[in-house]
Amino acid sequence: MPGDTAFALRILPDGGVLVADTQSVIRLDISGNIIRTYPSPVSGATLFALNRDPDNTSFWTGDLNGGKMFKIDIATGAVLMTIDTTQHGNFVALGGITVFGEQTEALGSISGQKFNDLNGNGVKDAGELGLSGWTIVLTKPD
Repeated sequence: MPGDTAFALRILPDGGVLVADTQSVIRLDISGNIIRTYPSPVSGATLFALNRDPDNTSFWTGDLNGGKMFKIDIATGAVLMTIDTTQHGNFVALGGITVFGEQTEALGSISGQKFNDLNGNGVKDAGELGLSGWTIVLTKPD
């Protein structure tokens, strides 16, 4: 059963979404249907943080109140690793998790061809040949 408050989400490569939903992490398909629930590894946890691991087969979540972080396998739900930030008497309040190497923006591509637009309509029509030897540079508006 989904919790009352969703704290964080991450988009998966297949377009689905993982949501840190207080008592569990919920996996939704691209249409928004719940396809898996990952219960909290510890009783009474408040799962608030969520990051994809760069391996794309697991994710990290954290218990806001207990100071533990968990690496969880997406396919099986198995807890692969637990990090207790309260060890050695040093409690680290988990205000968020950052995973080095996590992809946080969509990757894409831009492609095209410079061509001789003989009729000036902005479309490469039959007979309008590509032009070689040009370098095209894309820059941000800023």
